[in-house]
Amino acid sequence: MASTVTPIEPPPLARLPGEGGSGDAPAGAAAGGRLLLFGVRERVYGCGIGAVREIVPMRRASRLPGAPPYVAGLINLRGTVITVLDLGVRLVGEAVDANAGSIVIVEHGAKVVGLCVDDVRDVQALDGAQLDPVATGDAGAGLVLGVGRAGGNVVIVLDVQALVGQVLL
Repeated sequence: MASTVTPIEPPPLARLPGEGGSGDAPAGAAAGGRLLLFGVRERVYGCGIGAVREIVPMRRASRLPGAPPYVAGLINLRGTVITVLDLGVRLVGEAVDANAGSIVIVEHGAKVVGLCVDDVRDVQALDGAQLDPVATGDAGAGLVLGVGRAGGNVVIVLDVQALVGQVLL
């Protein structure tokens, strides 16, 4: 006796900004999708996985005179000079561990920027409808798309394009 099994495909998830696709949502809109989760000073943050190019171990950055405190400096990654931002300083006011963290390399148009984080945790799905908006008076307003839950954690979802755009202007 033969039986047929029809596979059930899950519905497609909406995409976060920077995750690609043909969505009509503006760059700052939180539509949902897959997030790269990472820790910064005991908080969990996330960004759209489509914006992430690679993750490299922490390395010493050459400091730029006159740069804001959250600009850690420049690194040379396989012949490409990359500006590195310390998300601990930018978001919390306390630098990430320079000896143990990672650098998340993200793309902003044709430019590439590194984000220093304490640890990279996971990739999780998050529905944009699950995001709660952030009050405009909060620290980091304009950089945060919202707050949601993914993988059992409260996650602060960052607008990587806005974060990187502030430095590259």
